[in-house]
Amino acid sequence: MLINSRLRVTGVCAALWVGLALPVAAMAQAVTPVICTGAATPSHTSYPFGLLPSSRSNAVACDAYRAWKATYVVPSGDMGLWRVQGGMCRTGDAPDSCTTSEGVGYGMLLALHFGDHALFDGLWAYFQKYLNANGLMAWRVNARGVVVSAPPNDDHTAATDGDLDAAYALVLAHLQWGSSTVNYRQAAFDLIGHIMDFEVEPGSYVLKPGDTWGGGTVTAPSYFAPAYFRVFQAVTGDARWAKVLETSYAILARAAHSSTGLVPDWCQVDGQPAKDQAYNYGYNAVRAPWRLAMDYLRYGEPRALDLTRKVAAFVRSQKTIVDGYTLDGTPIGQWTNSAFVAPFSAAALATDGSQAFVDAAYAQNLSVAGEGYFGSTLKTLVLLLQTGNMMYPDLALTALEFQPVRQVIPAPLLPGWSLISVGTPITPSAFNKSLSPTSTPSGTVPLNITTLWAWDTPSSKWYFYAPRLEAQGGTVLADYIASKGYLDFAAKGKLLGPGVGFWVNRGTP
Repeated sequence: MLINSRLRVTGVCAALWVGLALPVAAMAQAVTPVICTGAATPSHTSYPFGLLPSSRSNAVACDAYRAWKATYVVPSGDMGLWRVQGGMCRTGDAPDSCTTSEGVGYGMLLALHFGDHALFDGLWAYFQKYLNANGLMAWRVNARGVVVSAPPNDDHTAATDGDLDAAYALVLAHLQWGSSTVNYRQAAFDLIGHIMDFEVEPGSYVLKPGDTWGGGTVTAPSYFAPAYFRVFQAVTGDARWAKVLETSYAILARAAHSSTGLVPDWCQVDGQPAKDQAYNYGYNAVRAPWRLAMDYLRYGEPRALDLTRKVAAFVRSQKTIVDGYTLDGTPIGQWTNSAFVAPFSAAALATDGSQAFVDAAYAQNLSVAGEGYFGSTLKTLVLLLQTGNMMYPDLALTALEFQPVRQVIPAPLLPGWSLISVGTPITPSAFNKSLSPTSTPSGTVPLNITTLWAWDTPSSKWYFYAPRLEAQGGTVLADYIASKGYLDFAAKGKLLGPGVGFWVNRGTP
């Protein structure tokens, strides 16, 4: 029975629910951004997975942000517009005076998390000023505000990593601040759509490095941001983002070294070297551990954990970190800097390793100098993660915020077994709560259903959820799932939604 354009329910009985009127700020299900007042305690005690440094402090993160902003953020020449300088420049431009879309994307993430609303809006305005014909930012702009189209490449082309970071920041901005003044919500929709249209290879779902080149023949593993892809699917309802996520992990599995976990700067879809592109763990590849750590810390992705474990073990085996390695871990660099140290220290968080190692990695990230725009920026971003202040949207609530389910005529969920499908991505826990006739107090788990099951064809196993076990708190539900060999919705980041049929058992009231 089709009840509206976004919600379809089929099967033994039709289970409908009223659209949830949740405040925008509640959708983020994340920490409040750090306001740099010098507070020495973290805003957030932990992520669902991984470890955090025992001595983490907001104060050091704020110090790093202030220093980064004072050094690399400059006015663009237009009232209210700001840019991040330090990108690679063409011959004839002052060294490190240019701005890249990468730098603007990083800047938007930092401004958002440190509560710097005015800077966020100024950077977003700059991003929009230099949109190309595909609705994506030109990858490089010189200090005079000129985008050059001359050999060896056209600077009007886009760079996918900068667009991804900017789009994710826009999602968070809407969840944190709303869209009454600046329409971050629509901007996020638009930018995510342009990324899918022009920076994902049709059919293969390989993330391209730019809007006019790459795909199966050349891609950049460090651009893969699986945590973002989950959020983009929740925001747009576009199931293709799940395919981008799966394709990205498949490429990482083929490209990463089996022992060190190191990935190349560039590769083909089969993980092998791309023509005329570097195939070492260099300045492009360094971001991969940071992006993978983000996916494990919040969503518990086991494939991310497998890679970060290997990277962390490799790091522990090294006396000194240098700026470049072959994939088997042979050093080819000579300098120690934050561009390499910071992402390696992020990998330490996303392991099941020792607290002592996590603390040592944090201390090294603090002690090593930033070494220019790139290293300083990565150091500050990783400190944000290490201090427990990276915002992660709740996928189900984000879907409800960006794709609200409108008021519908209720239909009861009858006792017994029902085969159901819903048109909006939602967690089993949120689905269970949605069946309550009135709002559920925070922290309460209603017993609207007995169990919920969804079959996973690739593994030939059942996903399982039971609110009675969830209500007991702690790891009771996860432990039961593990003991039975079932799949855990939360651990896998699995949502109910379009194309996911699931069985619900409801006892007699």
